[in-house]
Amino acid sequence: MVIVMIDSLDLCSFPVICWLGIVAGCSLLIVYTDIRYYWIPDGIVLVMAAGNGAACLFRLVQPDWILSLACLAGLGIAAFVLPGSIGWGDIKLIGALSLGSSGMVLYSTLCVAFGTALAGAVMYWIVYREKVIPFAPFLISGWWLSFFFAGEWIAWAGLLM
Repeated sequence: MVIVMIDSLDLCSFPVICWLGIVAGCSLLIVYTDIRYYWIPDGIVLVMAAGNGAACLFRLVQPDWILSLACLAGLGIAAFVLPGSIGWGDIKLIGALSLGSSGMVLYSTLCVAFGTALAGAVMYWIVYREKVIPFAPFLISGWWLSFFFAGEWIAWAGLLM
C-alpha cells in the first residue's frame, strides 16, 4: 500500500499556487527574522495562518484538529514549565503551520524539526558555545519537507514493519 499525501492536490492549480506562495513568502520572512533577531513577527504568522486557514476552508488540506490541539497544549505546557525551552512565537508558528497540515504531515514536521534542531544545537554549541538557537527555521523546513515527502516516508516505514 502506497500513501502519497500531495497526489490529490493539483500543484499547478491557481488556489494551490496562491496558498503555497503565501506560505513560502511568510516562511522566508520568518526564517530571516528568527535567525537575525531571535524574533518571529506575529503579523507574518497571522498571514500564514490566514493562508493555511483559507486552504483548509477550500479543502486543499484537512488538518487533524485533535493532534494539532494536543501538540499546541503540550508545547505550551513545556514553554510554561521550562522557560527558555521553546518560545511562544514558535508555538504560534506551529499553530499556523498545523492549519496547513494533515495529521501525518504535522507529526512528520515535528519529528523532522526536533531531530534536526537537536543535531543543529549540538553542532552550534560545539562551534560557538551558545545554548540558544532559533527554532523557526527547523519548523519551517520540517513543514516543507513533510508537505512534499511525508507520504513517501510513511510508505517506506510501512514496508519496514
